[in-house]
This record gives sequence, structure tokens and C-alpha cells, in this order.
Amino acid sequence: MNGTLRPVKIFFWGGLGFIAVFAIVSEFFLIDEVSWAFHGDAKGEFIFQTVSVFFTLVSVYLAIRLMTFKLLKKRIQKDPAKKEEKYRQLSTCRLSLLLGPVFLNLLFYTLFLNPSFGWLAAMSLLPYLYFYPSERRMERETMNNE
Repeated sequence: MNGTLRPVKIFFWGGLGFIAVFAIVSEFFLIDEVSWAFHGDAKGEFIFQTVSVFFTLVSVYLAIRLMTFKLLKKRIQKDPAKKEEKYRQLSTCRLSLLLGPVFLNLLFYTLFLNPSFGWLAAMSLLPYLYFYPSERRMERETMNNE
């Protein structure tokens, strides 16, 4: 079991690094170049904001509740030999569910300069930091407690 979650940890830190680099690059280089294109488009901004709020809330909820779905728990517990591999896939899926809205909201913030997109990105980033992959978390989430 040692080293089983290494790819997920690399994905965790790589995703965090990518978001940090994207935020820095967009703040210092892209805002002046791109923000004028969508600035003042109230209808477009409202549509993007509504879709972004919905997407963020749904993805955060699914990421938090992912390991409690009975179908997924049965899939993990069905074959104990591949338990680590299946958990690794679901853990990567969970982290992707949280990274997607962070990236999109930072992109929309860069395009529209609306601070609500920044807050939505922060709202998706907080649970991302909570789901750091560890062996203890894997054992707790994959044990049979029906």
C-alpha cells in the first residue's frame, strides 16, 4: 500500500501549482490584454455567472459526497485486490471535480473582472485542500460500514 497514492498526490500538488501559476500569469499579464473584450457585456456576464455558480455548487457537492454513494462503495469493495486502484481513480475524479470550477472561475474572472468569480474559485479551492490524499483517508473511505 505504500506508494499507492503517489500519482494522486502528484496530481494534487500539480493541480495546485497549475492554478497558482495560472492565477499569477492572468493577474499580471492577461488581464490588461483580454479583459477589454468582455468588459461591459452585462447579459453575457450574467449568463456566465449563473452557469458558473450552478457548476461550482454541483461539483463541490458531488466531490464531497462522492465516496458515500453506495454504488461506488460497492464497486470499490467488490474486488479487494484492486481496491487501491479504484480508490485512486475516484480520488483523481474528486480532485478534478474541484479543479475544474477553480480554473473556469479564474478564467471568467480574467475575462470579466467580476470579483464573484474569484469568490467562486475560492469556494471550490477550500474543499480541494481538505481532500489531501492519504492512506488513512483511503482506509476510512473504503472500509465496509453498512
